[in-house]
Amino acid sequence: MIIGVVSVVGALIPGILDQFQTFLLIIGSVFIPAFSLMIVDYYLLGRQRYTSAQLIQAEHSLPAFNWLALGSYGIGALLAYYWNWVAPLDFGASLPVFVITGALYFVVSKAVAGKRVAA
Repeated sequence: MIIGVVSVVGALIPGILDQFQTFLLIIGSVFIPAFSLMIVDYYLLGRQRYTSAQLIQAEHSLPAFNWLALGSYGIGALLAYYWNWVAPLDFGASLPVFVITGALYFVVSKAVAGKRVAA
């Protein structure tokens, strides 16, 4: 009961919900592209091949950075920033950023893998 009263009184403070909305937009801009990359990498590109034993055994053969994922993440984060603050979309930026970031990473990864096989 006390927590409910404190929450209602806190919500009535002018401007506090505006700051919370800004916080949620920042969190979305940072994490949505990252979640998109993880889902695409695990389910579409990796075919669920990662296990903890494989990661520990293959430690020396794993790349330090996945540059394709990092570049896709950067583009996704920039799109999230643009569509949240510069030119906000009526329906929000989360879903478009999620789809575009994942699609970009998938297409670029497949293209690079195709070049490696051909070479």
